[in-house]
Amino acid sequence: MLSIDFSPTAPKKKSDTLVVLVYEGNKLSPAAEALDKQTGKLISHFLGGQKSFEGKCGHVAVLTAPEKSAVHRIVLLGFGTPAGDDTNACEAAGGKLVAALDGAGAIHAILQLDSPK
Repeated sequence: MLSIDFSPTAPKKKSDTLVVLVYEGNKLSPAAEALDKQTGKLISHFLGGQKSFEGKCGHVAVLTAPEKSAVHRIVLLGFGTPAGDDTNACEAAGGKLVAALDGAGAIHAILQLDSPK
């Protein structure tokens, strides 16, 4: 059964999946920026090579993490505008996230919630 933990900081415990936020226009959250740097620009490379993910609320992309990463996959969750004050859109994004995690075979995910810069 899938379990999801929420963390305002980089996770301290091991997980098979790490979820980070991406805002509209593919603006990376601070957590996504830090992860992008740690993974040799994996997120930036992905975002630059496709047109369907734009960081809009509910957009979800599942990436395979680099070989030596502590997680198996990285999930980008589009969260719309940094204000993120649309409760219905956020609920819809959560539903799409759960569906994507189930589809990817995730058992334990950590959603790193942080504020945009």
